Amino acid sequence: MAQALARHVHQNLPLYFLVGCAFVVGILLGAAVVLLLGKGQEVELAAHLDNLFRQIVVAEPVAGAVTARAALKGIKEIGFFWILGLTVIGSPLIVASVLVKGFVLGFTVAFLVQEKALEGIVLSLLSVMPGNIIRLPAILAGAVLALSFSWSLVKGNLGLKAGSFLGQLVAYSLAMAFLALVVMGSGWIEAYLVPPLARIALQYF
Repeated sequence: MAQALARHVHQNLPLYFLVGCAFVVGILLGAAVVLLLGKGQEVELAAHLDNLFRQIVVAEPVAGAVTARAALKGIKEIGFFWILGLTVIGSPLIVASVLVKGFVLGFTVAFLVQEKALEGIVLSLLSVMPGNIIRLPAILAGAVLALSFSWSLVKGNLGLKAGSFLGQLVAYSLAMAFLALVVMGSGWIEAYLVPPLARIALQYF
């Protein structure tokens, strides 16, 4: 399995570079937008953020509901890439989606740090990063798989025989299903690990 993974990464290295660049550009754009916020927008977002933090501190645990939402979100995200990978025109949307995910992460972390200073850094590490450590690599790998399959369709590398195409489609679908399970697993972290860590950060920093 390790050899197959290494071969996959080697064969798709340009796509990993493209997806990684799109993600990093999104992060940088998100952080830049924070610096461009007007005073009124900044105050409004800060008030919304403080209200959210107060809810986290006093809220009763609803881990089951959080897990279910995260699982559904994971299925939608990977499923979206899977569908785009089946088309020959979905590549730009895949790259754009990765860029948007980077933008959201960059904006969130930059705004937390700008508004809360040290507390924002701690909150980013304890509440934003834990779930994303598992989720984001799976999302980026899903984007690469979708791009690879889509471009193979364009270049006709899947073969003209129905059996060959069906085999590649099954392999592609199984790989995406595995990534969906990984993303769903990150929901467990968001449900059971992130809330208590966020409460600790809010109470002691």
